[in-house]
Amino acid sequence: MINESQPSSHEQNQAWQAEPEKIQTESEQKNWIQKIIEFQRTKKGKAIQWLTVLSGITSGSFLYGRLSDRQSRDEAWKEFQAGHQNIEQLCYTNLDAVPNNAEAEVFRQRDLQYEFRLQGAYNQFLKETSDTTRANEILKGLAEFHPSQYDAELKKQGLGSMIDLRYPLPAIKFGAPKAQKEGGEYVFTPEASVADTIFISDESLARIQHEYLHGLGVKYGGGIERRRDHHQNTELNEGVTELIRLKIDKALGEHHELPAHLYEGERFTAYLIQELMGENEFWAAIKNGDSEQIRHVIENKFGKGAFDILLNKQYGLVGLINPHILDGSQAEVFDATSRAGILDQKYFDSFKDRYGIAQENPGQYVVYDSHEQPFGVIKPFQGKIGGSFINQGELVNFADTSGATPFSQLENGSALVEQYLKAKSPQERIPVQYKIARAVEKSLSMPEPQK
Repeated sequence: MINESQPSSHEQNQAWQAEPEKIQTESEQKNWIQKIIEFQRTKKGKAIQWLTVLSGITSGSFLYGRLSDRQSRDEAWKEFQAGHQNIEQLCYTNLDAVPNNAEAEVFRQRDLQYEFRLQGAYNQFLKETSDTTRANEILKGLAEFHPSQYDAELKKQGLGSMIDLRYPLPAIKFGAPKAQKEGGEYVFTPEASVADTIFISDESLARIQHEYLHGLGVKYGGGIERRRDHHQNTELNEGVTELIRLKIDKALGEHHELPAHLYEGERFTAYLIQELMGENEFWAAIKNGDSEQIRHVIENKFGKGAFDILLNKQYGLVGLINPHILDGSQAEVFDATSRAGILDQKYFDSFKDRYGIAQENPGQYVVYDSHEQPFGVIKPFQGKIGGSFINQGELVNFADTSGATPFSQLENGSALVEQYLKAKSPQERIPVQYKIARAVEKSLSMPEPQK
């Protein structure tokens, strides 16, 4: 069929005849080829050639990555299904991609995966230890956890896309990783086709909740799905994990605490950043895995370096709030953040109102020298007291434990420590802290202020 909108071959010939300059001789064509070759030898020409090659490599790498990822997923499911015939391979990327009429089955499969993983951990523990009593204790505690409840609540909070359904749930192992004596940890494996592992050595429901959240392929804290270096910002990662856990517990009408004030500083600091940024903006950045956006907003408001000061585990706000972390530099951080209006008491009050957790203002730990300058911190933890002070730029630690100068060496040191530990409130502790600070100054032969 001839398209009437196109010119006939006769008309095309006439057009060429009417415009003789469009007709190239063989010699002219060779000249053009020569010009192209010469252009390719220039820097710009070589750059274009490399871009062309690289675009082909990138496309090939992308295609290879997609195929390799698919193969890894299939292998992961095949390995898991080998011993569990009732397990079905889920065909959705994340929970937001699941149609409403398929959600119930996805939730059922997630709970079933967890039950099988738990039973596998139980059997392996018995094989290695033969400790039936301990195995039953851990199993009983962890059996109260249901992934479907967490998945459903995360979706309600707008975080359904953070639940990676492409792989089975991670493996579970009763016991701590080799580097730890107790606790829990989420451990990535080098190959995506091999299950990641949740190590857990106690029956704490909060512990399995926390580690489960780590295993969802979440994007927060600068990480991306299945990324092995998700600890780009460990403190933010841990804090947001705990904040999500608190939000879910509240929605479920439950409350479970991690032992020994674990991640107390990370959790409150994540909450504080949320309040400083605004809840919507904060969670949008979390959902996108954009920790740099969080950094940008915080440093625009409070100056360069504020983000790192807040989240530094040793001397920053995270470390200051955690009772078991001592560093005299935390006093300076408190002074700076307080003057900037970051540590307003209203944030501690709102945290308690929202989650029912009385987070004391860490200013109670800070002590000042005779010149009314930040001098160090004194903290009670698990029935003991520790102190860290700055003397001529150097940190000096006092505690009645190994590795620090005993408080008993101070003038009236033992009596002051006893008074401090008997105090029932910050109001009662602060006057004793003042006396301890003066005793430390005296022991360090620090000069008295000029009158």
